[in-house]
Amino acid sequence: MTPIEYDLLSFMVTYADRVHPSRTLLRKFWKDKTPGDHHKLRVHIANLRAKIEDEPDNPRLLLTELKMGYKFRATMDPCGQTLR
Repeated sequence: MTPIEYDLLSFMVTYADRVHPSRTLLRKFWKDKTPGDHHKLRVHIANLRAKIEDEPDNPRLLLTELKMGYKFRATMDPCGQTLR
């Protein structure tokens, strides 16, 4: 895991089950002033999914909330079912 991936995942786990807007993540981890460059965030999210998800193309932990951002889902039972 790269340092930026570790920092990003650590932040998302710390604030699990909350949606983090893409522009907020870009500003926090890349100090971007222009929220239009979402490609680098998408790449890092995809790389993290490849490392932590059983099925990266069908994520259960690191989720995309359409038109909102990303969240780490921590509320799952041992069988992988959402508790909320």
